[in-house]
Amino acid sequence: MKNRFSTGNMQLFSYFLILSLLGSFLLQLPQAYVSGTPVPWLDSFFTGVSAVCVTGLSTIDMRVYTKVGFVFIALLIEFGGLGLLTYISLFMIIPSQKISLVNRRLVKDFFIDNVNNNPTSIIRIILIYTLTIQLIGAVCLMPFLRSYGIESWIFDSCFLSISAFCNAGFSVYYDSLARFNNAIPINMIISILIVLGGIGFVVLQNCFQSAIHKKKHLTTHTRLVLLSTLILIVVGAVVYMGSDYDAALTKLPFKESLSAALFESITTRTCGFETIPQQSFSHFSWTFTIFLMFVGGSPGSIAGGIKTTTLFVLLLFAFRGDQNTGSVIFNKRTIPAQIILKATSIVIKSIAVITVGIFLLCFTQIQSLINGDMTIFELMFETVSAFGTVGLSMGITGALTTASKIIIIFVMFAGRTAFVTMTILFPGQDSSKEIIRYPRSDILTG
Repeated sequence: MKNRFSTGNMQLFSYFLILSLLGSFLLQLPQAYVSGTPVPWLDSFFTGVSAVCVTGLSTIDMRVYTKVGFVFIALLIEFGGLGLLTYISLFMIIPSQKISLVNRRLVKDFFIDNVNNNPTSIIRIILIYTLTIQLIGAVCLMPFLRSYGIESWIFDSCFLSISAFCNAGFSVYYDSLARFNNAIPINMIISILIVLGGIGFVVLQNCFQSAIHKKKHLTTHTRLVLLSTLILIVVGAVVYMGSDYDAALTKLPFKESLSAALFESITTRTCGFETIPQQSFSHFSWTFTIFLMFVGGSPGSIAGGIKTTTLFVLLLFAFRGDQNTGSVIFNKRTIPAQIILKATSIVIKSIAVITVGIFLLCFTQIQSLINGDMTIFELMFETVSAFGTVGLSMGITGALTTASKIIIIFVMFAGRTAFVTMTILFPGQDSSKEIIRYPRSDILTG
């Protein structure tokens, strides 16, 4: 138990907290906000946490920030989105140049599948992929933003590329991306950046190596990530198209409606950009959005949520699993019981955090609920969005009380640090230190 609190877990958690505090002070500088519109410290801290946790929620109008302020936010997104990269740099390279066994396990669970003894190779790979993709994304966005008459098209392209790839959902525009709801090229570029940031560096590297070296095959993990991502995108687009073609999408031509539905399906799982306000969608779409936000992106990525592979591993086991061994077959490979148990644990603990968050928000927003200014569904939407580090909102973030803002901050931390927070809050048992073996007992279930 002691090791769980004394090594990588607390170091990584502390890194996010310190970075958020630093961000809040940077956003308090006079150069960061428009003259005459100072931002309260708690709101700056909320924005800092939201940027570091790549969530995108904000309690204030983003127009209050200057270009300098947006530069600070972009840096927070980069260092937060690539938090483990910086974590390795600060806590591993400087002291020993080696990854210890405990920290190796931490890195493997959080980011990298195959970890070697030299962390600089991990950093180099992540940096190359990140900077290359973000640069290409920014260059692709520039001509389209310029054609739309955006004065600061170079800066905006760079910021949006960073925000999209890091799945942050922050926008330099007050209406997110609503002004581009009929701009298919912009939506597609942003969507591609979101997907690339949401599938994970392990998958990106495996796909790249497979494309370069024909003999190198895609791993089972990569196949499951790509398949689950594709299914969620297609199913999501069909659901939004079917349920809102006569509602939120009714004012758009068919081609633009299809593009908007596809964009909504992608951004709701990981990023939080909006081309159409959430209030415009149907109740069915809101419920489906909550499901997508809960699922999130893929392991080893910048996205939050329980992760796509967690959902699909559990679905595979539920319908095709071996109940005796606790394993399941996928792609002619056996997924062992340990992974099934880990996936189950992640889902249950995530539901526990979200449930506690909703109950606490209901208590701190009781007056708003009584007056009819908010609904429990809106609070649930806000909580799942924070936990999944998505950043979508029903428009109530700015009306939250001080206590509610603090609750959402904790939920964002829980969603960003994922298994680290879970380990701290719900440490479980260490079977390696278990001395007493108890008799087996069967119980009835289902």
